[in-house]
Amino acid sequence: MNKYILKVMRYIDNPELFSVGEMRENDTEAYATYAADEVAYAYAYAANANAANANAAKAEHWVNEYFKRSSENKQDYINEVERLKWADKILKEQIFKL
Repeated sequence: MNKYILKVMRYIDNPELFSVGEMRENDTEAYATYAADEVAYAYAYAANANAANANAAKAEHWVNEYFKRSSENKQDYINEVERLKWADKILKEQIFKL
């Protein structure tokens, strides 16, 4: 699972989850990791770049391009976004109980 794409998908689902700075950091890390890799990862980088610039619509376009060109299953990522959303909610509830 591409952790950079996953973070972009979480951002698309909830733009308030990550700051612009966090998304720019994700973008920089994705570029450094995949700059010399296969073409599908160029789409991962483009998705990150748009998320880093707070452009969720363009980021979503490039996420979709990534899945068209990679062998990964988008539904697996959607499921993980949902799982992490519930995990975040449970964690917040536990913190408020303290």
